[in-house]
Amino acid sequence: MAYMEQNIIFGNGINIEFGGFDNYSNKAIMSRLMENIKSDKYKNIFKGISNRELLESIDGLFNIVKDISKWDNYADGLFMLMEIERIKNLYDENSKIEDIGLEDIFIAVELLSNKYKDDERFRHKINHELQMLMLDAIYNDGNINTVDYTNEMQQFLLKYSHVFTINYDTNLDRYYDGVMHLHGRFDSLAPEYDANSLFVQENPNENFSRDVIVGYEYMFSNTIMSWYWLEKYGHWIDSERTFGADAFKNMSGHLDIVGMSPCNDEHLFLMINQSQLKNVTYYYRSEKDRVSMSKKIQKPITYTHVDKFWSKIK
Repeated sequence: MAYMEQNIIFGNGINIEFGGFDNYSNKAIMSRLMENIKSDKYKNIFKGISNRELLESIDGLFNIVKDISKWDNYADGLFMLMEIERIKNLYDENSKIEDIGLEDIFIAVELLSNKYKDDERFRHKINHELQMLMLDAIYNDGNINTVDYTNEMQQFLLKYSHVFTINYDTNLDRYYDGVMHLHGRFDSLAPEYDANSLFVQENPNENFSRDVIVGYEYMFSNTIMSWYWLEKYGHWIDSERTFGADAFKNMSGHLDIVGMSPCNDEHLFLMINQSQLKNVTYYYRSEKDRVSMSKKIQKPITYTHVDKFWSKIK
């Protein structure tokens, strides 16, 4: 039998499974974000902005997501309209701020900016500051990098040619050499914040390394958060090779998808569909996720409940 390349990609579900729903679920992260603001954690980071103003800003963005049907006129292009339709079906009047997906908040920012015709530099500033808050909530005072995946993980991963993750933490890196972080990692500064980067050397006027705050370097990392899949790499100042996106595009053989929601990361599903993969296994948590993924993946796909996957490692 001919050898078939084995690939695997992990989403946040692995941290929820081994680190706890109360610590790393979307609900936990959003709750921690709000508590961090209330605790005055950012007084030395967002100077001149009060806790009340930060809370009101987040609440305002939440209300846009919750009432997204009122914002159709401010959609910029077909893809945003498609995302708005997805959100309409995902949330309702009973939804709470903890229920809102992290990247859906960025859609609200875009719609608001479209309404007031903000310039590109101002949009980037707002997106970056929002991302900083979210990254800190995910980081969980560094505890995110201490989740133990059990000793069996290292042996289990040996069969894979490529291990990809959309998580920013480095837990998987303890068990496998060469993990590719498709959305960046907490321990790598974004090029514009790294005084030694090639980007800064070529663009000295874009050197913002002086803005990095000691102890909060992860908030200035090369992590990528955006609702719009083209922004994941299309306008990023680092190369796709840095994130492993080129390797992901060129996969062949088989791919296991573990701990990923079908509600985000359209760019990855597009890459999967355009790759040379023969087939895919999606390890789903809920029946709703299974049905949703069937509309995303165009390769031959097998569905297996994720509990069966975790049982192999535990």
